[in-house]
Amino acid sequence: MKVGDLVKLKWRGNGHPKIGVIVGSFQGDLDCEEYKVLWDCPEWSMGMWKERELVVISENR
Repeated sequence: MKVGDLVKLKWRGNGHPKIGVIVGSFQGDLDCEEYKVLWDCPEWSMGMWKERELVVISENR
């Protein structure tokens, strides 16, 4: 995963965003990278997401 990739959440429910774009990546705890995602649902764009929580739909070239 890298900045510019189109992603979705691995697990979704009612009210969850459908699609997002990775706008930043940061080194998290225990060598786990975390990502800042700009979601189609703005209230979800505030947090950080771990790689295991996201699925890449389309990669940035």
